[in-house]
Amino acid sequence: MPSEDDLDCVYEYDSTWDSLSEEDDSPDDGDQCAATGRPQKYIWNYGRSVLATVYRKQAEVCLLKPKQNQDQTAMHWDCYALGALLPSLVHCITDSFKEGFGSQSARNMRAAKDMQIYRHGYPNLQENEENANKEMCNLLFYQNACPSEPDGVTIEEFHSEWKTNYRKLVRTFLQSRDEHCSMAKLFPLREPGMNYRAYELTQKEMKAFQQSEEAKQRLVKSYKLMLGFYGIELVDEGTGEVRRANNWEERYSNLNRNSHNNLRISRILKCLGELGFEHYQAPLVKFFLTETLVNKELGSVKHSALDYFLFSIRDKKKRRELIEYAYRHYESKEQFVWCPRKIQMRFKRRNTPGEKCKEKGGGGGLSTCEVNQCEAV
Repeated sequence: MPSEDDLDCVYEYDSTWDSLSEEDDSPDDGDQCAATGRPQKYIWNYGRSVLATVYRKQAEVCLLKPKQNQDQTAMHWDCYALGALLPSLVHCITDSFKEGFGSQSARNMRAAKDMQIYRHGYPNLQENEENANKEMCNLLFYQNACPSEPDGVTIEEFHSEWKTNYRKLVRTFLQSRDEHCSMAKLFPLREPGMNYRAYELTQKEMKAFQQSEEAKQRLVKSYKLMLGFYGIELVDEGTGEVRRANNWEERYSNLNRNSHNNLRISRILKCLGELGFEHYQAPLVKFFLTETLVNKELGSVKHSALDYFLFSIRDKKKRRELIEYAYRHYESKEQFVWCPRKIQMRFKRRNTPGEKCKEKGGGGGLSTCEVNQCEAV
């Protein structure tokens, strides 16, 4: 099995560990090495260990297989050895990767790239001129000045009529043929969506939105409404602390049955980071990590929480802390692929007195504040 040092590189498109600094990611350093300034792809350096294993295997074959004809030329012997070696090499490489990564051998690279582009402010994105010429449709929607298209629902109507009527919410809004447009209206992003009726955020609109207390208050209402749909409640609007709602069992059942909710949660997390609620990201992500890895309640959400939710956090320090939190509660640590091996070794060396503290979700469930008291991260 490869040594820990052979696995010491960060996955491609993930700058979480590109330096020892705990500063936030910036739009300018997305694809550059922090130490050299040169373009960098963050990828696992697994090749050396595999090659070393291959060479060892070749030596074993050559030593164990006697020469059948001492008069063979060196060329003939090389061809013979290579022919005998090829099947072994295939198994050797396959087994090496299985040993190194387990049955789930690769991180979701599409997710890693998507979340890194988001965290670094979409460095190559050119804003749609048509969207730029629109009079800030997303902001006007949240100022209750214009309804969504094509359903004609205003934000105030949505908040008042759909707040706890989840059947109506699913039937007429979230599962309509214009679902992606509706979610894009509630939680707009800079990246292109799946519905032409939705308009992407522009940088100008984002700044205006962040300066509008009216719009921001309504965004919090939308956030609380969707949290309720998922069986979660916002405890503190200042810190973003969340916990299980009283109806969590019913709503968790919906989350486990319908994996498309994971896409919506990813959109919500991204939107929070764009519109002035970046501090809401980490509490919600930690909540999902606790529910999936510790309390084992949301199996269908687990991989989205690790691939997408965790890497939506723009605060690099908090993101690193939650990666460590995820690692410490991940059962098959040899299969943990969301940070380099050397970082995992650092986690192991740390004194973690809260490691044996058992978190339980009884009653209304643990809040993120209560989990923090239980864990020494």
